[in-house]
Amino acid sequence: MKYVLFLMMVLFSSQAVALNCEKQPTCEELGYSTENNPNCLDDGYLICPFDFNYKKCVNFNCESLGFTKSDKSEWCADIATCKGDKSYTLCQTPCIAWDYETLSNLAESGRCKTITMKNDITIPPNQNLTLAKNTILDGNGHTLNTEKTNLTLAEGSVLQNLNIHRKPTSFNSGYLYFIEVSSHSTFENVSILDEATKMGEGWSYLCNIVDALTIKGNLKIEVKNAREQAIMNGGQLFFENAKVELIGASNILVQQESIIADNSEIYIKDSTYALNTTSPELINSQMIIESTNVCFANEGEDKHCSITLKDGSTLNTKTSNLYLLKKIIFNGTSGKTAKAVMQEVGPTTLDVQNTSAKLIYNGKTYTPTQIGTTKLSDVQTSGNWVSIP
Repeated sequence: MKYVLFLMMVLFSSQAVALNCEKQPTCEELGYSTENNPNCLDDGYLICPFDFNYKKCVNFNCESLGFTKSDKSEWCADIATCKGDKSYTLCQTPCIAWDYETLSNLAESGRCKTITMKNDITIPPNQNLTLAKNTILDGNGHTLNTEKTNLTLAEGSVLQNLNIHRKPTSFNSGYLYFIEVSSHSTFENVSILDEATKMGEGWSYLCNIVDALTIKGNLKIEVKNAREQAIMNGGQLFFENAKVELIGASNILVQQESIIADNSEIYIKDSTYALNTTSPELINSQMIIESTNVCFANEGEDKHCSITLKDGSTLNTKTSNLYLLKKIIFNGTSGKTAKAVMQEVGPTTLDVQNTSAKLIYNGKTYTPTQIGTTKLSDVQTSGNWVSIP
């Protein structure tokens, strides 16, 4: 409508000198006609305001009006098309968030493929945020500050290049979640600082995975002042070309259906339990654990709390207690050795499925002589492993 008014002003002004201002001009005097122009586009006519039967061909110049042919679907929520040529478009609502209101509206709308934060954003107390299906929230290196927000990620949603700082002042009783992964989502280059200054009764989970979560790039999650708090809970967890630091929670990886790390480095530090009834599988990856205990498992859960080391993978438990770590499975191949570095004595079983394996136990290096299982405490005497210089 603005374009039409602009064109009308131009047309009227060009003929103003020739008109009698005391008499309303006719459509014909203004250059309108009832005849069709064979060279005019279907939507290129301007209608006479005095008689809608009269029209004039103006064929909108899309480029001069600011329209372009570039693809705007990645960064624009609302796209307008040019009347003269619908291949030309203009972004009416860019997918850029500069405050909570714009972020919340864009995130829930599902109209943006990528939402980019322009600056740090603070979510007001007790306000939530939902990221719609197949929507990327690109923090652009900025920080999302929150107190008690519930952040829900729908199927295919992504958090990337984002810092999150949560500083809750209180918790209610019962199980609480900060980030809810309702289907399959992705973290890529994400940093989360959670300062749980006051805790209520019962467990809280920083990230509850209903289905699956994929970690790419860098991920650092640090929990301060934690009591009865876990970082990752439930569902499937995939690490792909990732470098990960998980620090400070009471429990780190809890009751995952599966954990698969491919070409990744996972560093777990300052927790009571690194693994809670869960069993990682490492492929060309390494897991470094500096926690009080490697694992927690309830009585009779022998199938849980085992770690599988495939091609080129390393487990280093530092000084962590091995008491509840049930099994280490060595499944590397020649040239891609599976390796474990351990200091503490425990009832852990070593399951050798390929003799191309290495164990560094209390500073001494061992290799297996045959396929089979051996208690860690029996390595030096069983004959199934031999020390090497």
